[in-house]
Amino acid sequence: MSSVFLALALAGLAACEPSTERTGQREDTASTPQSQRTAPSTGAEPVSLQQQTVTIQITPTALNVTPSVVAPGPAVIYVTNNAAVPYDLSFEGPGMDSDADDLQPGETRSLSTTLQAGTYEIEASSERGPEVERKVLLSVRP
Repeated sequence: MSSVFLALALAGLAACEPSTERTGQREDTASTPQSQRTAPSTGAEPVSLQQQTVTIQITPTALNVTPSVVAPGPAVIYVTNNAAVPYDLSFEGPGMDSDADDLQPGETRSLSTTLQAGTYEIEASSERGPEVERKVLLSVRP
């Protein structure tokens, strides 16, 4: 009877050990440091959590955004007015509606935000001198 009990106890312990359903292989967690253990795959790609930098330049003839495509996640957006007149800038997209009013020539402002997947419209306009309105798009995708 003790051999039956021992066999049942060993079977119960074997059922508690971690395993990977897809491959049927066990991960040896006793000899693998916690920092090197792998999580089960969920099929989803990880989202970048590194802070990204987006630069917006207003010039006398153009509005430029660099880069024009970024990943979702934290970002710092720098806006510089390289034109000779003040500009107002609006930044609209998923979960965001922000303005930089009366951006003086040579002035740079920054905005820290978390970008969500989608398309952001950036618009710069000036009421001084000839009225000029410019638009560019920033794409945020995984």
